Amino acid sequence: NPDYVGSIGCLVQDLHNSNIKGVVTSGHIFTNGKFEEHVEDFDLNQDAISNGAKIGSLYFMELNENQDLAIVRLEDDSSLIKAYQSFSGFYDLSYRDYFLEVTVLSQNNKSRSAYILDFNLSNPLQVKYEFNTNIFMRNIILIGSTKDRENSKPVSEGSDSGSCVYLSDTNQLIGILLGSDKENFSFVLPIKNTLKNKFKLI
Repeated sequence: NPDYVGSIGCLVQDLHNSNIKGVVTSGHIFTNGKFEEHVEDFDLNQDAISNGAKIGSLYFMELNENQDLAIVRLEDDSSLIKAYQSFSGFYDLSYRDYFLEVTVLSQNNKSRSAYILDFNLSNPLQVKYEFNTNIFMRNIILIGSTKDRENSKPVSEGSDSGSCVYLSDTNQLIGILLGSDKENFSFVLPIKNTLKNKFKLI
């Protein structure tokens, strides 16, 4: 739906078919903001439009309590791949990474800094989808505008879903933006475990 937009997080290649290359974004972009419980029944032929032109079609989607991710298979990867950010691999957060500075890159190459404020949350975090659907998700990383949790603000805006969050000095991907609580934090989902055995970063 051209009226419901998001951002591209990273480039991937199908591990079982090297001819298939795609871009990662948030799954809820293709459901108009709804949480779809039965993605296996969802239309995987949906077109993906970027800057007014079709770039491919929906190829893979996972939407559950741990993930909100979609992959668009690119039709013309030879020209499009040059336009997107690529990464050297994934960065796994550890206890030393509280208040680590990260970079958020969203549509139109909008870049901003943020800080890791929490991860490995002991309790699932409530995420609000369209139509007041509240889903408790387990895999969320909290980032914010400052190292001070009490005064932090979300760093994400509308249409930022799917944006990449990474370490700029090592070019390692941490995850993709999901949304925010509108008050203090933006939500990031790590995607390494979702992609492994299926796709690799390119």
